[in-house]
Amino acid sequence: MFGKIITAIVTPFDEKKEIDYDSLLKVIKHLEKTHTDSIVVAGTTGEGSTLSFNEKVNLFKYVKEHTNKNIKIIAGIGTNNTLETIKMVKKANKLNVDGYLIVTPYYNKPSQEGIYQHFKAIDNVANKPIIIYNVASRCAVEANFKTIIKLYHDCNHIVGLKHASKNISLIHSLKKEMPQFLIYGGDDHYILDVFKNNGDGIISVISNYYGDEVYELIKDYENGFENMTLYEYLQMISEIAFIESSPAPIKYILSKHDLILNNLRLPLVTLSSPFKQLIDNILD
Repeated sequence: MFGKIITAIVTPFDEKKEIDYDSLLKVIKHLEKTHTDSIVVAGTTGEGSTLSFNEKVNLFKYVKEHTNKNIKIIAGIGTNNTLETIKMVKKANKLNVDGYLIVTPYYNKPSQEGIYQHFKAIDNVANKPIIIYNVASRCAVEANFKTIIKLYHDCNHIVGLKHASKNISLIHSLKKEMPQFLIYGGDDHYILDVFKNNGDGIISVISNYYGDEVYELIKDYENGFENMTLYEYLQMISEIAFIESSPAPIKYILSKHDLILNNLRLPLVTLSSPFKQLIDNILD
């Protein structure tokens, strides 16, 4: 449905910290040339938490209108407020996007029943496919095995999971139970591990720039060759991409290649000088 490489695209900002659409177009054109199958807009990497909903709507429209029609656009619209998320979904239902990425409710720390009811209520108003986003390191909670299975069977639009966790074996267990359920790794460190456990693809940060390398790694694996030299290189890039709070490192890398300006919105700040120097030493 969404392919194997889904890029969680950055949101470029100009010097006034407004959305820089000219730079965004540069990134889109780079992704089109480097094997991205789908794009998540206004996700964590896109600094969605510091974008207004009107800004998100404008981003969804712009990326859809300026991207090759073969690339699917997934709107990042989840919040920890169920009613607010429902309002956003109703608005996004009218937009020409291809799906939603909706995170488990952060900060509130709901029970599994609360997580189930949250997604069930959202599913009731959605008219596009939904990918659940599990990222306990940011949210403190995640939908567990039983909750995911129940949601898949009880909902009409929940089709997949972004699994940002070291617990890769959960992918294998879920795919064994629900072969048609789409599962995407959410951590670039574990690209091959995701495929070894029957996962469907990766929602990637590093593919903002290194899409060709991610594509080559996956194609080699599908052809029966584990390219460990390339995998180790991409694992190093992944370490760099999370050396400070994402997306500061990947934005710095993109700025080094003149695709965007190196600007973030508070409370996030640009990469600290020692880490800039480290990246310069490794990548130059």
